[in-house]
Amino acid sequence: APPTKPETAAQQSPELTARAVAGGVLVGGLMCFSNMYFGLQTGWVTMGSLQSALLGFGGFKLLEPYLSSPFTAAENVVLQTTAVAAATMPLAGGFVGIIPALRLLPAEQGGPVELSATALLGWCLALGFFGVFMAPPLRRQTILREKLPFPSGTATAEIIRQLHKLPRDAPPTLEREQERADELDGEVGMVSEMTSLVHDADRQQRPPALESSDPEETAAASAPAWGLLFGSFAISAIYTLVAHFVPIFKNLPIGTWIGLPILTKWSWTVQPSPSYVGQGLIMGPRVAVSMLMGTVIGWGILAPGAWAAGWAPGPIHDVQTGARGWLLWGSLAVML
Repeated sequence: APPTKPETAAQQSPELTARAVAGGVLVGGLMCFSNMYFGLQTGWVTMGSLQSALLGFGGFKLLEPYLSSPFTAAENVVLQTTAVAAATMPLAGGFVGIIPALRLLPAEQGGPVELSATALLGWCLALGFFGVFMAPPLRRQTILREKLPFPSGTATAEIIRQLHKLPRDAPPTLEREQERADELDGEVGMVSEMTSLVHDADRQQRPPALESSDPEETAAASAPAWGLLFGSFAISAIYTLVAHFVPIFKNLPIGTWIGLPILTKWSWTVQPSPSYVGQGLIMGPRVAVSMLMGTVIGWGILAPGAWAAGWAPGPIHDVQTGARGWLLWGSLAVML
């Protein structure tokens, strides 16, 4: 029999480690708060897989002198998987939609319904329990059989490969995963697929800044990016603190200042939060432009027109008789 090739250090190291899970919980917890905040305001929630991989790698890079072993790519896969599961809980658990809506129910409709912290925790645990059992068959159908591209997952795998400087000659493993799935009848995990994508990501093109194999040159090239990341975080944190103590900065009534208070009345104000800029960059121009057009059409044309015609005679922000309710139910009907 031909001799087998020895496994690399990355392949020999364990994938599921306590530090990877702890890092994923920490990063995912921070992103969960962000998603909850923006989800309640905009209805938009980001998975954050790329951000989780970058933040996790950066955090363990700072702790590298104190680690007994290097932070591996497989651990980064576990970290970002855990972080995404935690970050998307506001959407998966209904905390930016169904749960708040229950509290808005009027008394004649059985409301308001307020769930205790214990009930919400049980609800989240039940969702996670059923999600674990639903993931393997979905993975088998969508990834192994249909071979859907999953751009975000592939991009995350490429980022992890570049961050950890994995070799480009790593053998493809998607076929091996197919054989394993056939043998185990689909009882395989989602994490191993991402690990496979890390080794299969040689189909992507590496950015020129990361082509160098010199660690010092690579670190010097990536230093401005990390500085920009943490600088943006610092600016956003400073703005949040200032806006907390000086509330006028949260919502600038530009219309009132220029002699058009009607604009402020219809909520045409400016919220100069850097976090909204970052959220817009994450969601991309198509979604951002679509939301902007919907805002202009809804609150610039339809809502004032309905109020002027007497179709929504109540207070503007009332969900029963005001323009907000008139827009809300029509928009939901279009979406459904």
